[in-house]
Amino acid sequence: MNDGGLLVQWMQLYEIDFASVASVMKALSPWFQDYAIYIADRDNLLIVARKNASLGAPQERAFALPGLRGDLKRMAVLGSDDVRARRVGGKALLDPFFGRSLAPVNSDYFPFIDNRAARARFMRQIAAEPVLLLIAELPIEAMPSDSPSGQAAWKSLSIQNPSARSLAQLVVRFVIDGQDDVVLAHMRDAVAVARMGAQDCGDESVFP
Repeated sequence: MNDGGLLVQWMQLYEIDFASVASVMKALSPWFQDYAIYIADRDNLLIVARKNASLGAPQERAFALPGLRGDLKRMAVLGSDDVRARRVGGKALLDPFFGRSLAPVNSDYFPFIDNRAARARFMRQIAAEPVLLLIAELPIEAMPSDSPSGQAAWKSLSIQNPSARSLAQLVVRFVIDGQDDVVLAHMRDAVAVARMGAQDCGDESVFP
């Protein structure tokens, strides 16, 4: 693969355990400068990796291609915001996440997945951990970022996002920035209480 080349790989989350997923990612990571994982649906993920270069943000111009736009519309992916809403995280976040697993690096010489595949299928195991990261009601990937430039990804996600995460992100925006949204009408009281609590955290009279 040439420098700057992209690898796009599908991987199922059904009939597999988290240790096997971690083993694959441990094998992939050293060969690519950057990668990101996206959730295609609850049972499948997409790995996008780039050799000796960083991954850029999803581009809106991709949706100008009629065939691609039509295929993505069937999955409620209407623009780049919907792609970002399915992003679990990048290499900086996920390398430590997968590194916590005791699973070794998978290889042809020392196969790890082959020895577990039959059992995972028989037991109908599901590697739910990547999906749980995505639907967590916090912008996990943005939180540890120290980049002073650009807008946090969660701040501009569209309401059409299929992930329940979008609603939680609107709540975070309201609590932190005070930006109300009509979508929050059914839960405004609860959000207002959360905002009061957040303001109290910075009140020296409450916590001298």
